Amino acid sequence: MRQVLTDRTSRIDAIDLWAISPTPSASRVLASDCSLDSGVVSLVSSSARVVYAALAGDLAVAAAKFGASALSGSTAMLTEAIHSLVDSADQILLLTGQSRARKPPDRTHPLGYGMETYFWSFVVESAPYWLGGWRRVDRDRFTTVRSFSRARQ
Repeated sequence: MRQVLTDRTSRIDAIDLWAISPTPSASRVLASDCSLDSGVVSLVSSSARVVYAALAGDLAVAAAKFGASALSGSTAMLTEAIHSLVDSADQILLLTGQSRARKPPDRTHPLGYGMETYFWSFVVESAPYWLGGWRRVDRDRFTTVRSFSRARQ
């Protein structure tokens, strides 16, 4: 699949998206998401609108859950509200990746920053595992310290 783009000098270059993409399916997504604005490839697409819509939805759900928690005093609802806020933070990280991926190529990144999207998606997906592991280690440390202090008494 080839995408033909014009630069500011009106010279036509052909960019082989299959060659710079890690997988063929990713190049199809990139090719469909690219738009030509004054000679610059822009990855602002419907995916950004979807992330903004998900962010707005998550924040609205979080506000409703916090309100329900305040009215009912339910700790389960409070936990769900915090979970919705964490989902909102995930959306913000995805938007960060999308905005960083739009940076133009430079000397250190001649193919551009398009892979930033994949990195930030990886951060979003791996964060629960890292946070859960940190919580487990922290809890084990607390339990170990407490058991040693009991043994000394």
